[in-house]
Amino acid sequence: MQRRILGPAVIWFLLASVMVWVIIRYGAGPVTAVSGVVLALVTAAPFAPAVRRWWLWSGEASTPSQIDDAALVLRETVRKQWTEEAGRRHQFAEEDRMAVRWEVVSRPAPRAGAENLLPDNGSLEMLLEAYEARPWPMIVVGDAGSGKTGLCVLLTLELAKKEAQQRIPVLFQLASWNPAENFERWLLGRLNEDYPFLNDEARWGATAAQDLLTGERLLPILDGFDELSEEARSAVMRTVRESPVFVSPFVLTSRTAEFADAAGKRTVSGKTVVRLLPIDDAAMGTYLREVFSTDIDRWLPVLDEIERRPDGLVATTLAKPLMLFLARTTYEGPDRSPADLLDQHRFGTADQLEHHLLDSFVPTVFARRSRPLVHNPARPSGHWGPRQAERTLTFLARHLSSGRKEGDRGTTDLSWWQLYRLVPMTVFVLTPVILGAAGCGLLGWSVFSLFGRPVFGLVFGLSIGLLGGFALGVIRPEPPMRFVPRAPRWNAAGRRSLLQDLGFGVTGAAAGGLIAGTLATPVHGLISGLIFGLTFAMVRRFTRPTEPKSAVTPLGVLRSDRAAVGYGVAVGGFAGLVVGVAGSIAVPELAAQLAFRMNPVQQSLFGGFVGMVLGGGGLGMMVLASSAWGHFVTARIWLFVIGATPLRLMRFLDDAHKLGVLRLTGPHYQFRHGLLQDRLSGG
Repeated sequence: MQRRILGPAVIWFLLASVMVWVIIRYGAGPVTAVSGVVLALVTAAPFAPAVRRWWLWSGEASTPSQIDDAALVLRETVRKQWTEEAGRRHQFAEEDRMAVRWEVVSRPAPRAGAENLLPDNGSLEMLLEAYEARPWPMIVVGDAGSGKTGLCVLLTLELAKKEAQQRIPVLFQLASWNPAENFERWLLGRLNEDYPFLNDEARWGATAAQDLLTGERLLPILDGFDELSEEARSAVMRTVRESPVFVSPFVLTSRTAEFADAAGKRTVSGKTVVRLLPIDDAAMGTYLREVFSTDIDRWLPVLDEIERRPDGLVATTLAKPLMLFLARTTYEGPDRSPADLLDQHRFGTADQLEHHLLDSFVPTVFARRSRPLVHNPARPSGHWGPRQAERTLTFLARHLSSGRKEGDRGTTDLSWWQLYRLVPMTVFVLTPVILGAAGCGLLGWSVFSLFGRPVFGLVFGLSIGLLGGFALGVIRPEPPMRFVPRAPRWNAAGRRSLLQDLGFGVTGAAAGGLIAGTLATPVHGLISGLIFGLTFAMVRRFTRPTEPKSAVTPLGVLRSDRAAVGYGVAVGGFAGLVVGVAGSIAVPELAAQLAFRMNPVQQSLFGGFVGMVLGGGGLGMMVLASSAWGHFVTARIWLFVIGATPLRLMRFLDDAHKLGVLRLTGPHYQFRHGLLQDRLSGG
């Protein structure tokens, strides 16, 4: 409570002191007029409620009611996110689900609990119903392509629908975990990254995400254990055996061999291990007959082969849900003959047949999608041909796999704000230097020419642009942001952030103060520098994640970061407007320096316009140069120039997701399956 009162009191005292000094210096009339305009605009601003919440923020731990509210929003966000994703994976409709079966490999000693209600084997629906009724610690193993990720999606979706279930399912991809990082901290970091609205301390308190994780309000679903390095798998197994987080219900998936190697001869006590089984020949036949009920003749040779040789190459390959889905997709069109799968000269081994299906997937889905006459946001745009799509996806798959270590498959998260790493550092240094020098030089020349000093304005603008551009060029971009108030934190990351805020403030104060001081008076320059410095620092500080209006997606995160840049331009322009109008009123002798004559009203309007251009343009360039969106714009232009990706990269990725090649996990894209990423990357 003391902190809540002391902070605003100090700020109000400083503001009151500045206001008294300004009134003594310039009189009450001009100050009252300007203050009234500022107060009206700030009160009507769309972010005013967030400012008021931040003003009362105390930095204290989240209350039970705040945690409950955050849990409700998280559940709804997860439900929306995975409903759409399940539809794209052909898992939402009952007729699209494959008859995957399972068996229990090991279970804890008999005791009262949900695991005792689970039979030794059964259908996928039985497993989902049993787990929904009462979740338990479960490990799911199976061969590559056996449907582990699909089971994770279905479990997440079904559990998120049940509002009576206190635990909220959250799907994590383990491939991005570094064993040098504490596992629980990594879980918390991914929760904050995938659902950034939980960081809104003004609404949920300072510990909402942590309390949800440690307070038995989340059900972690950990997919891709086998995609970790051997060292990381061993570390995860130690955590599963020892961490209190894994005493509560969770789900962990892995390929059978990798899990057996990591577990060794020791059992995983207290956890039920379930193995997914291949689809039997009767279920395969039923699935294909239902999907191709109006065009079954093309599939009769394949169905006959499956029934005649259930242990043959075709039957054992299509027994994997992934391969059965790829076969369905590849030969869905009437111009393709499924009988090609029976060609023993082309496909003498299971690997050759699997590679054929993986290689055919991307060209097939992109070739059959022509450009629509009317744009439909729910459908792909059809701008990309099969070759361009395959070339781009191959490049991106190799990028994800480039950091792999011995025995590791590399990362799986394709994040648009990380693509700047594919661009040489010199590009990011030269781009803001050149654009900053050109933009600031033009602004300086334009403004000072009005006062008969074009050369000074040009030199001044070039100097600011070169120095500021170089400083911004060597700074790594922040993660995607939203424009919302945030209070300072006194940890290491908070101190680094405060230094960056200070850098923005000093740059704004120096540029604004020098311009105003040169054109008007030193006192006016000092006041203008203070206003610009506070504005620049505020824009830097008031960018943080907040609650989304829909499920978190890469496109939504990009729009939010782009909007934060727009807010920076608007706030900078508003500060410049105030400084320009106030300067025109307080320093009327400025009109004598102009190359043309104006009356007082015109002078005020003109001064406000010049200040708005300088403030908005200067702050806009700074925010853009240091933003994730600004770096992405540079990256996508560079990748287009070298022929690696299309210019409209985000539209391409969105189309690849709509076609089922990519999937979403929060703000990240991922390839639909690790086998597809490995095949495209040449693995």
